[in-house]
Amino acid sequence: MRITLLGDFAPVCRGSNYLLDKREEVRNYLHELFRESDLVFANLETPITNSEKKAENKRFSFKMNPELTEVFPPQLILSIANNHILDFGDEGLSDTIKNLKIKGILFTGAGKNINEAGTPVIVKCKNKQVGFIASADKRYKSATEENYGVFPSDLNVLIPKIKELKKQVNLLFLSIHMGMEYIPVPTPAMMEMAKQSHEAGADVVFFHHTHCLSGVTLRENHTTLWGLGNFIFPEKKNNPFKPWIETAAFHFNYADNQNDISLDIIPYRISEVGLPEKPDTATREKIISRIEKLSREINSGKSLIWLRWINIIKPSYLQIAFSNYLDIARRQGITGMFRQIFSSIQVLFFKK
Repeated sequence: MRITLLGDFAPVCRGSNYLLDKREEVRNYLHELFRESDLVFANLETPITNSEKKAENKRFSFKMNPELTEVFPPQLILSIANNHILDFGDEGLSDTIKNLKIKGILFTGAGKNINEAGTPVIVKCKNKQVGFIASADKRYKSATEENYGVFPSDLNVLIPKIKELKKQVNLLFLSIHMGMEYIPVPTPAMMEMAKQSHEAGADVVFFHHTHCLSGVTLRENHTTLWGLGNFIFPEKKNNPFKPWIETAAFHFNYADNQNDISLDIIPYRISEVGLPEKPDTATREKIISRIEKLSREINSGKSLIWLRWINIIKPSYLQIAFSNYLDIARRQGITGMFRQIFSSIQVLFFKK
């Protein structure tokens, strides 16, 4: 049994028209790319809607043409728990759910209420029951008993859900949308979330949101992927952050008895229109080396505070941060900018 985990899917912006024009070619390409995978899981970083009603004044509000669902591989399962799924409000999320159901694409992580948002996907695969849960940082709009939203990465809510699902499945995969964008080092909250989730029964915990690959923690009975980066996502024009286009497919191979498990990491480079392509040898080695280096640093047992600082002071990050905070100041004022800076510091260095 092969289960493949991928990063963010967002066929939007300038890549959208190309993918629509070449949809049959793209569909065949993606289907062939995952021909050997029994299940493929990714994060859908955009609502699927034709709505024009943006939920709020954000710098980036994504939406995906419903026709583009045709290019997705048939064994795909999606997380819809993230900070963009409500870019076009409840209507956009409702449209997303409707469009996924029309195409028969399984999903988890958001819904019209907390019960629907927390409903897992359970699939029988090679005589094994495999379960998937998706959740997102509490900073984003969480579903309630009466309101649309995402399933929150709140340990008080998430841990009981994991324990409940573990009784029904042989393998449990947990997707969490959390971290600091453009920083490949896990935050304290991510590390605590992974620790308690594994203890509750999650076999594989993996994170989206940072738009860059991170390291891997392999234990005897569980695995953590600290950042899956992007996978189908157009590059921003003049983007100084090169890891945006460096990605990989994470293939978990399970033997019949589940005691023999291997993880294959296959690097890709994302094209200008947002499609993953096989990289040249130098790029491939660079991506693998980066994952290995981050894995050693994360798993060293040492404090990660300085590693976070090292990534913060990189010129590419400072350039992006300056642009983002300037935009926040323009839209929300100086107070809003400092509020966001304070929030970012909390995320990077504190568990809450």
